[in-house]
Amino acid sequence: MFSNKTSRIKYIALLTIVLVILVSGCTTFIIPAPTGSGGVVIEAFEPDLQVSEIYSGEPITFQLKFRNTGSVKAENVFAELFGLDEDWCCESVGLPGEGPWRNNEKLPNEEKCRYTSEGFPLLPPDPAAGTSGETFVCSWSYRAPDIPRNLPSVGYRPMARLFYTYHTTLSNSITFGSHQDIRGIQDVGGALPMSTTDTTLSPMSINMETKSPIRFWTTGMEQGEVTFPIEINIENVGEGIACATDSKIHQSCKLPVGGENAKNKIKLEVIPDAGLQIHDECSEFTNTGGKIITLWKGQSNSIVCDVTATGLENKGPVQKSIVVKATYEYAVDAETSIRVVGRE
Repeated sequence: MFSNKTSRIKYIALLTIVLVILVSGCTTFIIPAPTGSGGVVIEAFEPDLQVSEIYSGEPITFQLKFRNTGSVKAENVFAELFGLDEDWCCESVGLPGEGPWRNNEKLPNEEKCRYTSEGFPLLPPDPAAGTSGETFVCSWSYRAPDIPRNLPSVGYRPMARLFYTYHTTLSNSITFGSHQDIRGIQDVGGALPMSTTDTTLSPMSINMETKSPIRFWTTGMEQGEVTFPIEINIENVGEGIACATDSKIHQSCKLPVGGENAKNKIKLEVIPDAGLQIHDECSEFTNTGGKIITLWKGQSNSIVCDVTATGLENKGPVQKSIVVKATYEYAVDAETSIRVVGRE
């Protein structure tokens, strides 16, 4: 486990410190929150038969299992399968509940998994109740096509694509204090209110950078005012693509509904507390629903805005929040393989 004696000593020393803190009953020891991406993730995509080969004319069902691992409810969930329909069209398996063909495309067996519906919701984990994220399975039933006599077998690599509507929300509190208030707190060895950041676990990550506390000063009894910059960084930390259009979010990743122009985009909204005014260069983000922005190479983008805080009084530090919300459709893929063997 350890490469040398020094590493072992460091580990023992760290463990000893942790144990001392726990035994002493100190409440300042904080376990870091888990990091990483969340959202709806594909857990499995495979044939119902655990085989790598099937015979011409043999029925087979492909199953896609997925789970919501994020911290918000997924909406408008649906799925599609690619890579088989051209060769496998349009033989039916004839099983009860089998999905229909539509324009030479095989639809899922489950009606709510089909893009022809509005999709369905998927609940996130609930740590308080001790429940994990909701799971679901979409499936497609086919009959393997005939193989030409001159070919002993043909391989296929079907791909499933899962679509869902999701959002990421960041709430960042900023502390404001007058020059006199901050100096007075420091003189008596006190501490300013701690700025806090709260965000959802999702495939798109948002963080906001600004200095806190922010000082202001007044003359006499007048109210204070201060202007400061904020930087909002958005990053795609999942394994799929985000899509959005001005008109709709649902099916914006699906061609031809959304189109190529909808890919690698999100709708971003900035919601400041009362007394905070976003300047003109970012005013479009404060409108209802926000503004569409493009992710560079599908991965990231940053915006910088000036914000003015007004109505600040010399009555002690105060906190105000800025909420940033990204709304988007997200699409993730999974691939499997199957080989069809001909029969005499």
